[in-house]
Amino acid sequence: MVNTALQWLPQLGDIRGIGIKSPVSGDILPLKAHPDFLYHSMLLDQALCIKLHQGVIKAPFKAKLTAYLHGNRRIRFTHKSGISVQLDLPLALFTQHAKAIRRLSISAIDVDAGQEIIQIEQHWFNSQQPLYCVLMILPHPIIKALFCCERRVLAAHNAAVIVQTYSK
Repeated sequence: MVNTALQWLPQLGDIRGIGIKSPVSGDILPLKAHPDFLYHSMLLDQALCIKLHQGVIKAPFKAKLTAYLHGNRRIRFTHKSGISVQLDLPLALFTQHAKAIRRLSISAIDVDAGQEIIQIEQHWFNSQQPLYCVLMILPHPIIKALFCCERRVLAAHNAAVIVQTYSK
């Protein structure tokens, strides 16, 4: 299997491939920027960290949506090609206040690109503690390379990752 670790670049402008839009709005950062040291091991080489700025989570593409793990804090979007994008939301949203999350969609359904899935209550963004999530492209044999850069993105508007695939 080819090493498809996320390659960090100064910008994505000249990279050809399929843009996978960010499901959240915020700043894309390397995984080591996440405050949870669990993510600093670099074992997740196809993952990045996003410091959240807004609380609406949107489908990055037309997909099958599934949610699981600790109150459904792990959200997976699976494209018809088989490529999956997984978003891990902060555990604090699910343990400290049950009302921090408002579901706009249910799990195990088909969703359209840009469809709103979850709303995080606004008061979480007014606190001193920033919120971070982890976005991961799950391994798939069609993936040849993954590219990313540090920048601010808008949910379902800007690409978080550029994927290059093997031609058939």
